[in-house]
Amino acid sequence: MRRLTAIVVVLASGCTPAQDARPVERVDVALTEWTFGSSRSTFTAGTPYRFTLSNSGAVAHEWAVVPRGATDESRLLVEVEEDRLPSGGRAELVFTFPAAGEYDFACFLPGHLESGMRIPITVLPPERA
Repeated sequence: MRRLTAIVVVLASGCTPAQDARPVERVDVALTEWTFGSSRSTFTAGTPYRFTLSNSGAVAHEWAVVPRGATDESRLLVEVEEDRLPSGGRAELVFTFPAAGEYDFACFLPGHLESGMRIPITVLPPERA
């Protein structure tokens, strides 16, 4: 069921040229044991971003965006599951943050979050960008 939720969120949140003429900004996200690296940590609500995810770790990881401090996947904004991010794997998706706020990139695979796979990000309202 998580996969269906992620697909629906991505399609509902992703922007296509027919929906929005703004350019899509690229964001590179690196995953490894037990960290994330990101080319950005501040985003703007309503702006489409193309996330390029690269797993250079030895094990599979997942990438999720959740409200700051979430400890499970019950409040996912978007997720790329581990079957799309095995060791050496790459995935891309376009995602638009629906609202300003404090969020995290997180990996909820067993033991990964507890090992430190979370980084805070900030989403600003459009007028503050």
